[in-house]
Amino acid sequence: MNGGVTLMGQMEAGEPLVPNRVRELRENKLMTQAQLARKAKVALRTIHSVEKGMNCRMDTKRKILLALGKVGTPCCFIMPERLAKTDANTQVTEMIGSGPFRFVRDEYVSGSRVVYSRFDGYVPRNEPADFMAGGKRVNFDRIEWNVIPDAATAAAALRNNEVDWLEFALPDLMPVLKRTNGVTLSQVDDLGFVSIMRFNALHPPFDKPAVRHAVLAAVDQADYMNAVNGDNVRWQRCAAMFPCGIPFVNELGSGIINRPRDLARMRDAVKAAGYNGETIVLMNPGDFPSIGPLGEVTADLLKKLGMNVDLQTMDWGTLVQRRVQKIPPAQGGWNIFHTWTTSVSITNPALNYYVRGQGDAGWFGWYKNDEIERQADLWTQASTDAEKQATFDAIQKIAFETAPIVALGQYYPSTAHRSNIVDRIPATNALFWNIRRG
Repeated sequence: MNGGVTLMGQMEAGEPLVPNRVRELRENKLMTQAQLARKAKVALRTIHSVEKGMNCRMDTKRKILLALGKVGTPCCFIMPERLAKTDANTQVTEMIGSGPFRFVRDEYVSGSRVVYSRFDGYVPRNEPADFMAGGKRVNFDRIEWNVIPDAATAAAALRNNEVDWLEFALPDLMPVLKRTNGVTLSQVDDLGFVSIMRFNALHPPFDKPAVRHAVLAAVDQADYMNAVNGDNVRWQRCAAMFPCGIPFVNELGSGIINRPRDLARMRDAVKAAGYNGETIVLMNPGDFPSIGPLGEVTADLLKKLGMNVDLQTMDWGTLVQRRVQKIPPAQGGWNIFHTWTTSVSITNPALNYYVRGQGDAGWFGWYKNDEIERQADLWTQASTDAEKQATFDAIQKIAFETAPIVALGQYYPSTAHRSNIVDRIPATNALFWNIRRG
C-alpha cells in the first residue's frame, strides 16, 4: 500500500514495464501530473508510477480515465502537441480533432454559424453507437450549426422546415411545437439538468456557513422549477447535492428541502446566523431563459428574508467574465449567481466541483472544506460499494450543513427536430453521429 493506493508495479526484479499513453494524453491537454492527480483524485505518485509503465489497480485506472474523459463541461480535449503548447494568452486558430467530423474554419462566423464536414479518413468501430463510445457512423456529409439568439425565431425556423433540429425547446414554445406537423419533441436524456445557486464564500455575508445554510433552508425548489419550466417540462424536487437517480445518491437533505416554509422564522434564522444588513450583489443574465428566472426568484426570496438585494442584470458573457473576480462586491465583485449543469457532469465526488472544497484553487465562489476534500480522496481509494456510499453520504452531510450551493431542483428539457430525423442518441450533448433521415 502506498498512501491508500495499491501499486502493483513495485515489482519483482526483471518484471517489464507496460507502456501506456497516459503521459501523452496528459501533455496534449496541457495538464501537469499534479493537475491530473487532483482531477482524478489519486496520489501524485500514482500518476508518476502509471506514466512510467507501472501497473495499478483497475479502479485507479478507471478513475484516471474518468478524469481525462469527462463528457460534460468543463472537459478535456485532445490536441496535437504543437497546438497544445500554444501560449495560454494566444488564440488557437487551427482546430484538429480525432472524431468523424472536421471543423470547416473558412465558413465559421463567430456567434452565428459553425460548419462541420464528414471526415472521410475516420473509421468507426464495428459496433453500435453507445453515447460517446461505440461505432460513430456518420450519415450526413455536412452539419451546419446556426446560432439563433431569439428562441421564437429559432422555433419558427424549425416549424417552417428551414432547420432540421432545435437543440433545446424553450418551455413556453413547446405547446406550439407539439401541435406542429412534422416536428418531434423528445426528452434530451434520462438524467436531466440540475439548477443551482452559488454563493461567494470569500465575502460577507456568505463567508459565514450559517448564513448560507439559512438561505438554503428558506428555498422552495418548486418556485424555481416553475419559474423556468412551468407545466411544460418535467421536473422534480431533488434533496441531494448530487443529481438524483444516479448510484450512491441518497436524498439526505429531505428534512430541509421538503419541509414547509415559515418566512417569519426564516427571517429570524438569517439574522441569528450573522447577517448584518450587507448589500447582496446578485448577478443575473437577462439573456439566458433557463437561468434568468432563477435570479429573480432568489431576489424576491432574499427581500422577504429581510436582506438588502442589488439585482444586477447583465448578459451571460459579462457574468462569466465577472464571476472570476475575487474582489469585494462593492468594488465590482459579487455575492450570488445562478447556473445549471448537466447531471452527467457531476456524478461523483471527483467531478462535482460545485461541492468540492478546494478554496482558491476551486470553482468560482472559492468554497473551502478540507473534510470534503478528504472524503473525495477516500472515494478514489474505495474498493467496495459500501465504502463509496460512505463517502457520498459524508460529503452530502457536510455540504448541507455548510451550503456551498443551494440545489434548486432537477429538470428534464426537451429537444425538437423534424420528424424525419431519426436515431438520435439521447444525450445532453448534441451528437451528430448515428442520426439519419428516415
